[in-house]
Amino acid sequence: MRTALGLTSLCLFVVLCTPLQAQITFQRTYGGADTDLGGWVQPTADSGYIMSGYTASFGAGGYDGWLVKTDARGDTVWTKTYGGTNRDELWTVGKTTDGGFILAGTTYSFGAGDADVWLIRVDAHGETLWTRTYGSPDGEWGYFATQTSDGGYIVTGTTTDVVQPSRGYYLVKTDSAGDTLWTRTSGSSSNGEYIYMAAETFDGGFVFIGYWQVWTPNGHGDVHLVKTDMNGDTLWTRSWGGASETDVGYTVVQCADSGFFITGMSGSFSPYHGIYLIRTDEHGDTLWTRPFPQSMFGEQGRSGMPTDDGGYIIAGSDEGPAQTLVLLKVDASGNPLWKRNYEGSTGPGQDAGIHARQSLDGGYIVSGYTNSAGAGRHDAWLIKTDSEGNVAVAEREPAVVREANPATLVRGVLMVPRDMTELPGNSDRVPRPTLLDAIGRKVLDLQPGASDIRALAPGVYFVRQPAAATKIVIQH
Repeated sequence: MRTALGLTSLCLFVVLCTPLQAQITFQRTYGGADTDLGGWVQPTADSGYIMSGYTASFGAGGYDGWLVKTDARGDTVWTKTYGGTNRDELWTVGKTTDGGFILAGTTYSFGAGDADVWLIRVDAHGETLWTRTYGSPDGEWGYFATQTSDGGYIVTGTTTDVVQPSRGYYLVKTDSAGDTLWTRTSGSSSNGEYIYMAAETFDGGFVFIGYWQVWTPNGHGDVHLVKTDMNGDTLWTRSWGGASETDVGYTVVQCADSGFFITGMSGSFSPYHGIYLIRTDEHGDTLWTRPFPQSMFGEQGRSGMPTDDGGYIIAGSDEGPAQTLVLLKVDASGNPLWKRNYEGSTGPGQDAGIHARQSLDGGYIVSGYTNSAGAGRHDAWLIKTDSEGNVAVAEREPAVVREANPATLVRGVLMVPRDMTELPGNSDRVPRPTLLDAIGRKVLDLQPGASDIRALAPGVYFVRQPAAATKIVIQH
């Protein structure tokens, strides 16, 4: 098989000098021709960002778990996919104490059942250190994981290993290697019980947020908060909501006064669902609630995180025929300071914010997905704003993400185009490319045209040009 190696394009970068206190803003999409969705986002120590999600454009099968690392301006540093030939999803990414990351989601490719809770531990470059699945033959779905103070992890999910047709919550505590220390489920409840997020509390226990669905003719659910000890045994529970509509809690964080801040959505306080904020004391008793039934079609608050000024930043979406991503900033009492809606360059579409956090420069980073911008049906979306939620320049051209350092597969003969040995636009000669092995040793001087590589051992090599290197994989 004769495989031609294309010319690697060279890019010219212009550095703009800005004051050190300036806040970078951007909108970026990531993905290919199919559906690609963003999950959670975390700022990284190098002032860049790491975003979880799942992709149908890249990877091994249907959907694959996906990790995108960017620099401070949202430009892709690398991407990784994780999964098998079936559907695999990653929802959240959390930082670990050694500079790596913990990823949580659901896998249909691995594990004991049709679906299993999926945990992946990776290093700072996204390389897999270990993976674990948790579940029974009945099916479990994973939503969230975070590292705990003992170096292990707390993982949340949902199980069908309960009385049908309901689902129950599924909690797993692991050691530092991902091995199970204990699990907790809702047992034989006849209600649907969902847990979306967990937080370790100052007393060494845990708090879990989700909703309890009550099986009635109308059907409804309440925001539900569960406090446990360090062994996962329940200390108390609290619920909020109305009598006949669905109210859901998505995220919970413990505040400096040991109380809790909850973000979700509520259908109980207006004809439409609205963002729903709840603040409690350390015992889970209500200090205040703030429903936001402001949109004609309703809103969802998918995550809420604390900010340096004592308030909170909330990411979500305005629901409706034209759905937009929403960023809401509130003060310490839940009073709105500002609200911003974002849509892609092609106008209203189906856009949503999944997670937001304060960035290192005092602005905000928001992750989610869009079909009003980008390259495919849906694309993962990162928006970096200033401290007031403003974005100076919207992205107009789709930024298509390719696999990090993609390799060209070569068998037998390596074709070197003549333009790799000439400067574009003139006949001046430049140093000929060379073939290097995986540790940088020169293996072969390459000539224009065909180079016989059948005598070389299979493996990874690099074609070095004067200003770039292209990765290839030789097979026989």
